[in-house]
Amino acid sequence: MDEFFSNINVNILTDIIRRKIENSTLSKYFSINEEYRSRFLNLDKSNSLLFEFPTPKRRFPKLYASEKYRVLFILSLQDEENYHHPLLNELKNLKSVENIDKLVLWSRKNIGIEKIQTLKNFGLYIIQPDVTSLRKDEYFVKDRIVIPNFVVVKSAELNMEYIIKLNLIAEYIVKRLKKLFHLILSEIAAPIYDEYYIKRGKVATKAIIEFEKRILNELIKRLKTDNRHDIAIDVGCGTGRHSFILCKYFDKVYAFDFSSKMIEIAEGKKRKQDIKNILFSVVDFEYEELKDEKDFSGKCDLVVASFGMGSFIENTHKMLRRFYDWLKPGGFVFLSFYNKDTIIRKIVPNWRDTSLSAYIDPESNTLTVELPGSIKYSIYAKPYDNNIESLIKGIFVVDEIYTFPTLMSLMPNDLLEKDKDKFGLFKHIDEFLSSNERYRLGHYVIVIAHKPLITLEGYSNILKILKKNKAKYKILEHKPVYTIEDVKREIGYFPNCMIKTVVFKIKAKIEGKILFVIVVLLAEKRVNKDIIAKFLGISRSKLKFAPEKDILRLGFPVGGIAPFGFKENNIKNLLMKI
Repeated sequence: MDEFFSNINVNILTDIIRRKIENSTLSKYFSINEEYRSRFLNLDKSNSLLFEFPTPKRRFPKLYASEKYRVLFILSLQDEENYHHPLLNELKNLKSVENIDKLVLWSRKNIGIEKIQTLKNFGLYIIQPDVTSLRKDEYFVKDRIVIPNFVVVKSAELNMEYIIKLNLIAEYIVKRLKKLFHLILSEIAAPIYDEYYIKRGKVATKAIIEFEKRILNELIKRLKTDNRHDIAIDVGCGTGRHSFILCKYFDKVYAFDFSSKMIEIAEGKKRKQDIKNILFSVVDFEYEELKDEKDFSGKCDLVVASFGMGSFIENTHKMLRRFYDWLKPGGFVFLSFYNKDTIIRKIVPNWRDTSLSAYIDPESNTLTVELPGSIKYSIYAKPYDNNIESLIKGIFVVDEIYTFPTLMSLMPNDLLEKDKDKFGLFKHIDEFLSSNERYRLGHYVIVIAHKPLITLEGYSNILKILKKNKAKYKILEHKPVYTIEDVKREIGYFPNCMIKTVVFKIKAKIEGKILFVIVVLLAEKRVNKDIIAKFLGISRSKLKFAPEKDILRLGFPVGGIAPFGFKENNIKNLLMKI
């Protein structure tokens, strides 16, 4: 356990989380049951939160057992590591006696993938600490800590540093809860998802589903022409809408979603159609490892993350890196996001009967989703913008970018539903606008890109150099490491004798060409760009971190850059004391 998470007062943390939620717009989409008491595990409002979400039972009485979906978030088990069967049975009884639909546990410990899977089988969802997330730059501005909805705790026994720490942890937990609410939405929507949300849903939402299907089929035909049909991945597959398209063309399809109810429906369809080449699994892609990842890593021809899936991942860069690692050279990604520049944010309709089922709020990174029966949920979603586009272009070669629908988003649902001619007209216009680079105003963004066809020669170059110099060496194989925490997890940590390699690109032309600067330093140290720029005689603004595509051209993958053995010769060799 990291020191940051030591000495946590559960009661104060629970109170801060409750107050943060009550002070935000989240609280209007569910209620917190303050009268909650449980004779099991000594739980009450001081160490747990009971959320109650509305369900569409009144409209679909045969599909739902209750008008409320109850989620119990328990913080008092933060130090539990083993989760032996007696405790699991207690939690199972608690779930049954108190009519709890989902149990969520906060843990200060890092629990392994096998234990997490065991807990999932008991219906438990775990929120674990992430030190990297808590120490991100978003909370620090010019040496000042900026925490949204800071909660003041009045106590003579607590210093401000401790209160700030509790607020940071609470802010992280609230963010994870917002993402958990997406899972809750999926679980609640699962029984009506295919028939009432997709088939009979809002007109513009149905249109994007058909548009995505057409673009995906065009990409599949392209892959088929190139004889690429081995493995496809469907990330956030839901009930398998695209998985069942992919399985007709690819030898094997791995499809996963964090909702067990969505996967249950997908499995039912698979059995009914007697399909053998799709492997469905329940996994929270962003926070959990995939048991099958080693089976398809570096072997995939296509990765699909459709219907806005890209916006539901907080760490876009990490997601893209992971997709990159899964793909063969030349393999494709099909990425879908909600658009920050959607026309509906620039021209707000004055009618309530809108043709979309979900609306993005870029300022708060939330998506409001409406289910049949005018039931609304607010979940985490990060919109597509120039930064995300730059991240994609820094790793992949972008082939096409589409936005859709545009004008249809502004129209009343009733108008488009009843008048097929008007619907056809707006659909035709929106399809024409979908690939217009000047006006990317559609509600969704679809990006088609591929992994560059580059041979990585860095490691073979290193071996040649070592053998030439008759050096003794030992090879340790591990996953890509991007942070010192990754290193500790993968190979252990050896203070003051581990180095890292950082690659910079000089934007201005020096000696008639673009140069790369390789900086090698102790793993614990941070690069001082000012000193490097001064040494080179250039302004700091000219010195940029090299994009991943450029690093690949130098012969190494990101997360595995060595201090020598580079492919290119346009590297500035520096010997300087920093």
